[in-house]
Amino acid sequence: MDKYRIAKNPRLTAKHNFDSWGKIKKYLDKHGSATFDELPLCPVCRELARPNILMFGDPYWRGEIYRKQWQRYQEWLLRIEIPVVIELGAGTFIPSVRMESERRAVDRLIRINLREAEVPNGKGISFYDGALDTLKSIDHFVDK
Repeated sequence: MDKYRIAKNPRLTAKHNFDSWGKIKKYLDKHGSATFDELPLCPVCRELARPNILMFGDPYWRGEIYRKQWQRYQEWLLRIEIPVVIELGAGTFIPSVRMESERRAVDRLIRINLREAEVPNGKGISFYDGALDTLKSIDHFVDK
C-alpha cells in the first residue's frame, strides 16, 4: 500500500500520513518517461505529499508504518516453510531486496529483470524480460 506524508513539512503528525493506493495515475509519454496525472496532496493540509520511503539517511522518515509492515512480514514467515520468491525488477545498485530474496528463497527464487536477472547457482531461475510479460507467460503455463 502506498503511504505518503507531506514534503514541505516532514515533521507533521501521523494524521498527515494517508493511503494513496489507486489514487495516483501514472502514464508513459511518447518518449517512455513517466508522467503523473496529479501529484498527491495531503487531505488534511493540502500540501504536496511524498512517498514515505527511507532514502539514504532521510532524517524525517516516519518509521512506524515500516515497523508494522515488518512485523506482519515476520509473522507471515513463521507460518510458511520455504517460500517461492518472485522478485520483480530488483537491481544490484541497491541490493537489499535481492539479498532478502536469496536468503528466504533457499532454492525457489524466480528473478525477473531486464538487465540483471542472474541467480546464484542452485538458487532458482532467471528471466531477462519485463515483469508483466514474464508473469503472463508463467500464468499461461500454470493454467495448462
